Formats: sequence, structure tokens, C-alpha cells
Amino acid sequence: MTLKHFILYITILFVSVCTSASSQEQEVEPPKKIVVKALAKADAILLRWAVTDKYAWKYSNEYGFIVERTTVLRDGKPLNSPERVLLSGDTIKPKPANEWESFVQQNDMAAVAAQAIYGESFQVNNNEDNPLLQVFYESEELDRRFGFSLFAMDQDFEVAQYAGLGFVDTTVKENEKYLYNIKSAIPKDRMEIESSGIFISTKDREELPKPFDFFGYFYKNAFVLVWEYDQLLPYYTSYNLERSENGTDYTKVNEVPISKLADSPYSGVSYTDSIPEYGKKYWYRIVGINYFNEKSPPSDPAELIAFKEIRTQPLFTSSNILSENEVELQWTFAEDELWNLRKFDLLRAETAIGPYKTVVDSIAPNQISINY
Repeated sequence: MTLKHFILYITILFVSVCTSASSQEQEVEPPKKIVVKALAKADAILLRWAVTDKYAWKYSNEYGFIVERTTVLRDGKPLNSPERVLLSGDTIKPKPANEWESFVQQNDMAAVAAQAIYGESFQVNNNEDNPLLQVFYESEELDRRFGFSLFAMDQDFEVAQYAGLGFVDTTVKENEKYLYNIKSAIPKDRMEIESSGIFISTKDREELPKPFDFFGYFYKNAFVLVWEYDQLLPYYTSYNLERSENGTDYTKVNEVPISKLADSPYSGVSYTDSIPEYGKKYWYRIVGINYFNEKSPPSDPAELIAFKEIRTQPLFTSSNILSENEVELQWTFAEDELWNLRKFDLLRAETAIGPYKTVVDSIAPNQISINY
């Protein structure tokens, strides 16, 4: 899938989501906030944050964020005078457009984020002269820019850092615990945004949970894979689907990360894979990807076999009456479909239109005659 096709594909979903959200606006506007996540490593703390409003995102690209770290504990004991450090220097903003050039050549998500931040246009062409409609189109375009940028950054932590929404603190110490505070640098007379903090140390490492409720089935000449998504959303933003022909060696199936782009009444997500070869067993599993590009343990595998739909039917070639109570029946069946059969059943009715009832069950698929 090309980047162009990928953008066209998720444009429809984001427009749908944004339109739905606009139609449900409340009289009281919710407060604009910063939300933050952190990941502890042995030698670093990774921070990832975002804002909850499209205008907050727009102005944040201009003014940036301030990242503070306060050392609260050392050797398990609280400090009488907590030590505060400004990690962001002045402010953290998206990198200049020219610094994205080589990055977007090798990373589709970087291309999406850069286009959302710096692209000249992110909307369908319109020639409306009505100023009210123009305001609507501009707001709709900002919805798309905001949605696309957050989606891209959720898929790749390096993209988030380029976009000014991620930071890696490598000046941490094992015996200390910190309070990180993320603040907006937007002037308060222009917009107020609630800051956000998180309390963490390098020892606060946790194992990523294994994806669960993963299963698959064969449906209309395709494999449909389904798994739980919403319950693991605090951990994973997307998934890779992997396939194996021997149950041991797996390769990735999807070209772009598999994510749930819109709210739905179902907590799961699904992916449809074409059939590589009919009559052959395949193993599938999923791997979650978190906000910091870390991968989960693989799920338990699902084993699937696809069978082609039977496109022919047995045809009687002769029926020899052997006695008053016995008949010999012979039939043919397409040889290239035999592999797809498990059995034949013989059915009988008193009239041509039925009803028919099974009188002989489980006739071998290579059998072409029977005495009944």
C-alpha cells in the first residue's frame, strides 16, 4: 500500500469521526489538557505527551512545551529540598521542516506527520465563496491535521520526538525517583492548557502484557482474524499480524500498523487476510506495539486451513435396478474438486421436489457408486 493510498483510506474514517464529534458539541467546552505517558528503561525515562484539543495542538506547534523534572526521592528517602531541572531548555517544538526531509523518505508515519504540521493543504478542494462555509472547511481541515498527526505519532515514538511531543531523559540515576511535569508554553492570554505530570523511576519497569482473545476463521475465501483491542489500549496503539507456514517461523502480513481508527460498540478489532494457498495449514499471531515502539510478547497462535467453495455437484450417470428392493447408483464428480471433499451423502425422496432425507451417510469421496 502506498502512502497516498494509506492517507486516502484513513481520511474517510477521520472525517467521519470529526463530523460525529462536531455534531455532539456540548454547550460547556471541556478544558484543554495535556496527557502524558512514560516508560522506564534501565538508563533512561521516555516521555510521550499530547493535547486534547485541535487548537491547542495548532498553537503548541508554534509555542512548544516545557519539560521539568523534579527529583523527589533519593535512595528511597524524600529530599528536604526537591531538585528541579528544566530539561526542555527553552521549549520543545516540532523540528523545522527542512530537518524532516530525509526522515520522511524512509518513514511513512513521518511523512504523514510532516504533512499534517507543515503541508500547505490538507483538505478536499472547494471553491466556496461563502465565508461561513470557508470557516467550516478550515475547521474541518484542522480536525484532519490534528487527527492524522496524533495517529502517526502514536505509531512511532521517533516521529513523536520530531513533532515535539516526545522526549528521552538520559540523565537519570538508578537510586532516584522523579516527578516529570509537562507544561504548555502558549501564552495564557491566548489559551490556557492544564499541565500534566507523572511520577516514575528507572526501577518502575513492567512487562508488556500478551495480547489475548485472538482467534480466526475462514469466511468467503479469506481468513478473518479478530482480537481484543480496547482493554489493551493503555498499552498498545497498533498491532502487527504475523503468519507462519510451519508454526515456528513468522513473517509480518500487514504493510501499515493495524489500529482502530474510530470508536465502535465492539471492543475488538479485525483484519482480513487473503488465502495464500487452499488446503494448507497456516498459523497466525499478533504482536502489540506501544507508544514507545516496544513490541509485546506474541499472542497464542491461531491455526487455520482454507477450503475452496465447492463449485460443482455430483451427477448421476446410471441407475440400475438390481431387484425389487435394491438399486445400483453411479455418479461422477469433478476430479479437481475431489481434494475439497470430506464425504458424500445419499438422500432419497418420494417425489422429485422432496423433502429429501439422508439414507446413507459418509460415503468416501473417492467412491463413485453404491448399491442401495
